[in-house]
Amino acid sequence: MSVEHSPGLMIALVIAAVTLSTVFLAVAMWGAWKEAEHAEGDARHRRRILLRLGLLYVGCAILGIAEVLSGREPKESLFGLPIAAILAWAYLRAGIRVKVPPA
Repeated sequence: MSVEHSPGLMIALVIAAVTLSTVFLAVAMWGAWKEAEHAEGDARHRRRILLRLGLLYVGCAILGIAEVLSGREPKESLFGLPIAAILAWAYLRAGIRVKVPPA
């Protein structure tokens, strides 16, 4: 029995896929909400998150530049580099400016 010949099976598969993706997105949003609450109350955690995001953009920019220099990617892929540099700068600057109380 194939899906093309059974509209009932197709409807069931669509309902199941939508339900699973909704559950996945709900769990992801709940985790993001808890993470935001934790970062709001803990300055060290917020600083760590911002610095990691900045370093992630720096690492991706370095990887992109290395791929272009090695010839595996075209030069046009560097068009997005200024945006990555601005985001890295903004995250690193925000992370450095977070006031962390002494331990």
